[in-house]
Amino acid sequence: MENNKNILVLTTLSCSVLGFIVPLIVWFLNKDNNEFACKKYLTDLLNFELTLFIIGLILTVINVIPLLGQLISGLGCLIVMIANIIIVIMATIKLTKNLEYKFPMTMELIK
Repeated sequence: MENNKNILVLTTLSCSVLGFIVPLIVWFLNKDNNEFACKKYLTDLLNFELTLFIIGLILTVINVIPLLGQLISGLGCLIVMIANIIIVIMATIKLTKNLEYKFPMTMELIK
């Protein structure tokens, strides 16, 4: 169990830099592994990061609109990046204390 927890902590911390790539790889490697505890946490983390990725894509499309769109897109990206870092840190703290964490604003894309 401790090994699983270490993997989850490193995966969670990597999200602030690499986005959904690392959780996706860890999820694919362990999705059929019945011994891997915390599948739900990993699925929630992946759904959260994919939600932020979709928000980033929407902000990129809004960026095409001159001035106002660029202002909204720039501020939106800044808010999303800061929120990602704060939420990842909060989730890591809860994970190290063996407490359950529910990721906010998450679309359930993967079950």
